Amino acid sequence: MALGVLVRIMSFPSSFLLHYLIYGIIFLGFGIQLSVRGIRLILLGRRLGRVGVRAAGKVIEISASKSRHGPRYPLVEFEAQGNRKITFLANLGGSSRRHPVGTGVLVRYDQERPEIAVIDEPNRVWLNAIAAMAAPAFLLLAGVYFIASSFLL
Repeated sequence: MALGVLVRIMSFPSSFLLHYLIYGIIFLGFGIQLSVRGIRLILLGRRLGRVGVRAAGKVIEISASKSRHGPRYPLVEFEAQGNRKITFLANLGGSSRRHPVGTGVLVRYDQERPEIAVIDEPNRVWLNAIAAMAAPAFLLLAGVYFIASSFLL
């Protein structure tokens, strides 16, 4: 009797292990997606640091968040070469607390595509990029842990 129950338990995956596998796949998927976004942010920061042009800009408004407690970023306007006025949302390297409306900021932008710009604070850009990679790293590790646990338990 006990041997029959043991064989039945071993032959079918338990729902517990199946849940571990599903959670692992979900965590892994989110981790990969956020990793790609973080890598893109790092590459953007490096590229603008290397070939970006500096210009003086001004915070003209603070973006309204879709949620009540969501992030609010400064909307920055600057003049690119050729007297072109460019406006961009500074969601990398800027925050509404450090850059209230009317604040002058230094901007670094891509000369070929001036709409690609960041507030030029090298330390903050790298801090944001590192923070953008911390959550994906946790999700990737959690995904690998859950998937491995579903096979090893």
